[in-house]
Amino acid sequence: MVTYLVNAFAMWYGAMLIVQGRIDLYQYFAVYIALTFITQDAAELEGHIPDFALGKAAADRLLELRNQEDELLEDSSQVIRGTDS
Repeated sequence: MVTYLVNAFAMWYGAMLIVQGRIDLYQYFAVYIALTFITQDAAELEGHIPDFALGKAAADRLLELRNQEDELLEDSSQVIRGTDS
């Protein structure tokens, strides 16, 4: 839906600029194509936002497990050396 609105606005505004003589047809199409690709990429990226959140949560869990492993290794080395309190 947003893509259609952006396309409609770009066409209208581009037509206004062409009529006013501020840009030519080549410049209009160059900008129109760039806007079309940008809006499509933005819409696709928006669909991946939940995946980013899941990835961050997974990374946080891995870091937590790594810290627990370091604590366990530290505790086990104290037991081996006989410095267990």
